[in-house]
Order: sequence, then C-alpha cells, then structure tokens
Amino acid sequence: MAVLGFIFLLAVFVTQFLDIATRQMRMRAVEMGRTDLRTTAYSALEVTMAVLAEFQEIDEGLNRPSQGWGDPIGYSQLVWPEGVEVKVTIEDETGRIPLNPMPEEDIKALLDYMEIDFTDIDIMVDSLADWTDENDMHRLNGAEEDYYQREDPPYSPANGPLNSFDRLSKIRGFKEEFFDEDGVPNELYYRFISAVSLHNTNKVNINTASMDVLAAYAGQNSFDENLFEDYMSGQDRVPGTSDDEIITSAEDLRLAGFSGDTDAVGFSVAVVRIKVEVSAGEKRFSLVALVDTGGGESAESDGDSNNGSSGEGNDRSNTGSGDDSSGNSGSSSFTLLRLVENANFD
Repeated sequence: MAVLGFIFLLAVFVTQFLDIATRQMRMRAVEMGRTDLRTTAYSALEVTMAVLAEFQEIDEGLNRPSQGWGDPIGYSQLVWPEGVEVKVTIEDETGRIPLNPMPEEDIKALLDYMEIDFTDIDIMVDSLADWTDENDMHRLNGAEEDYYQREDPPYSPANGPLNSFDRLSKIRGFKEEFFDEDGVPNELYYRFISAVSLHNTNKVNINTASMDVLAAYAGQNSFDENLFEDYMSGQDRVPGTSDDEIITSAEDLRLAGFSGDTDAVGFSVAVVRIKVEVSAGEKRFSLVALVDTGGGESAESDGDSNNGSSGEGNDRSNTGSGDDSSGNSGSSSFTLLRLVENANFD
C-alpha cells in the first residue's frame, strides 16, 4: 500500500510537472513565432524602402505607384519562409490636403463637395482655425475657450496643431456634422479623414489625389475632375494599371485639362505611410511607418508636420528600422518619422 501510495504521488507530481513544462514550451514557441514575424516585418519594411529609393533614383522622383513601386514585394521577387504571408501597402500622404497648417479655401471646397451647407462650412473652418491657433480671439463663426467651457463636461481647445482625427469630435461644427449623439463617426467623417492629412505640409500630389481631393481643387482651378481622372487612368480608362498617366510638370497638367494655377498643386510623393502585415497561421504582426522621402514641393504657407499623435501599441517614433537608430533607412534621403508596431495612427 505504501508503494502504491508513493507511485500515485509520483504520478501526480510528474503530471503537474509535464503540464507546467508543456505550457512553458507553448509560450516560448509563441514568443519565438512572434519574434520571427517581427524580424520578417522589419525585413519587408527595409525592402520596401529600398525599392522606393531605387525608383526615386532611376526616375528622379516618386510620383505615382504606376511607376512600378506600388507592389514592392512583387518587384523584389523575394521568397519568404514557407507558411509566412507578407502584405505591404503604401499610401501617399502627399496626395491629401494638409490640415497642419490648414489651407482654408481648399477645406471649404472639400466640404462643399461633400454637400455640407455653406453656413455649417463657415462654422467648421473657423472653429478648426480657432482650435489650432494659439490665441483666444474668436473668428466670425468660430469657437474658443468660453464656448467649450459651456459643454458638458467642459473642456478647452488645444491651441496647437491637430494631432488626432478623434479630436474632431470636440470641435464645433465637426462634432455636429461628423458624429452622432453618442460620438460615433458617420460616413462624412470617414470621407473627410481619407482626403486630409495630419502629416503632409507639402503641395498636394495631384498624381495620387482622390476624387474628393480633385473636386476640391477643380472649382478653384478650372478643370473637370471626372475628365481629369479619365485622363490619368490612361488608354484603358482603368485606374491603378501600368498605363496610368504620370504628371511631372505644369505642361503635363495643362494637357490633362488643368487650366488654373499650376503652382497650386505638386507632382511628387513627399511622405508615405507604409503598412506591413505578416501572418503565419493564427499569428499576426504588423508595422506602420511614416516615411519622409525627401521629395515633394513645399506649400506656400509653412507649417510643422505634427507626428506626435497618440496611438496604442509600441510606438518607436524617430527611430530607424532594425538596429539603425539614426532615423534613416533605405536611402540617405529617406527619414523615418514614425514607426508603430501592432497598431495604427492618424
């Protein structure tokens, strides 16, 4: 009986030990898997920036994905480990209207195209200007400290650059037009934030501008946004294909039907958002990087790009990828402005 009792206790001990050991091995395997995915993601980011740098050097500038850099992984023909999937998305922030600083007439034209009432447009633009300026002086249709202190609960304007689209839910006019009573954003909100940028301080790259952005410039620069988009789509009239037109000069703009001030827009990619998604089975890892390519044309009104917007996840702002902490990667003219792991940012 004593021997049987000893064997029983030993069996219980061994079972518990194996259970603990198995859990630890699984945790280590998961951690090793995440580390491998992280390494792959950074490798994909390096490859993407190298491809962009190559096209920038060969073509003497980045203008539009149809140059060939829209699919950097396909272009590089890299083969990843079996079972690992890598997806890279590149968005041109320069193709959006800047909000820091805000070109008021462009924003008014954008909101008008979105079919917002003229009176509400004046309230929204003046209130956004009051929210971001450093003084407490009311614009004609704006709102300052005294207005927001009457809210429930009361709050104060930022008196600085807009650093998150979430802040629009606090600003007079935007709060009423873009959000419901519970603060949930509507379709107009998503249209607006897809057409504007918190990071672009350059002229809008007309090559990558969306229809909403084109429409905002059309009325002010005497061109038809629909005809312009057809022209930019090339002979097959299908946007996003290899025969898309690329505008690199004022003469190209005029050929596309742009008869207004050709200095109002730019032709080059200056700031890109690169999203890398790596998966293997159920494991996922992502990177989102904001990169200054060193190109682009400065807008007439200077302003600082605000890259300090808050975001969840591991924010590695102003660091190079991998072991490079200089802030430069892929090319000496490229600067990594912000890098976030497993999260996104405005």
